Parts: sequence; C-alpha cells; structure tokens
Amino acid sequence: LSLNVSFNKLQGILPDFSQLTNITELNAAGNFLSGTIPDFKSLPELTNLILDQNEFSGNLPNFTNVNKLQYLFLYKNNFTGSIPNYSNLPGLKWLDLAENNLSGIIPNFQNLPLLEV
Repeated sequence: LSLNVSFNKLQGILPDFSQLTNITELNAAGNFLSGTIPDFKSLPELTNLILDQNEFSGNLPNFTNVNKLQYLFLYKNNFTGSIPNYSNLPGLKWLDLAENNLSGIIPNFQNLPLLEV
C-alpha cells in the first residue's frame, strides 16, 4: 500500500495514518505541511517515508518500531535538535536530512551496514 500526495498545495498538520498498518510508502513531499511528525510506530511495514520540502519543525523522531524503513527523506524542512542515532533501523539505505536547522554531533552510523547515502 502506497500513499502519494506529493507536490500539491496541502497545508496543516500530517494526518494520523495509524490505521494504515500495511502501508509501505508515504510520500507527502513538496507541500506546505507543518508541525511535528510522529514516530510512525504504528506503521511497522513502512519502508519509504518521504516528507521533504515541507515546513515540519521540532525534533526528529528516532522511528523506534519502524525497523523496515529503508528510505527516509526529510530534507528542506525546519527540524531542530540533534540527529538521532538510527541504529534501530538496520535496513536504512538512504537518509537525507539536508537543509534543516539541526545541531550537535553527527552520530556514528556504523550500525547501519546498508546505508549508501
């Protein structure tokens, strides 16, 4: 199950998708969505989370129970705070956090053997 609402003029906060337990891809890039994003712990099948180019803010979640996540695109938002370790995401292949307001140190990503980018 894939939901793609990218590059529209959607505004407001990200809706609660917790009932879509079989969703594998959520793409809401290129909108005007704001507020914080959840950790998506009720979406255990999620492999692709694409929320770049919005107006999200707050700290980055560590996506505790989303251990199938492979692609995480959160660039060009307004996230603050430090970058989580993400060692709980062993299948992560692509992580893009560019153009936010992050601070602190870059974590050691040695526990992410599949990380390419």
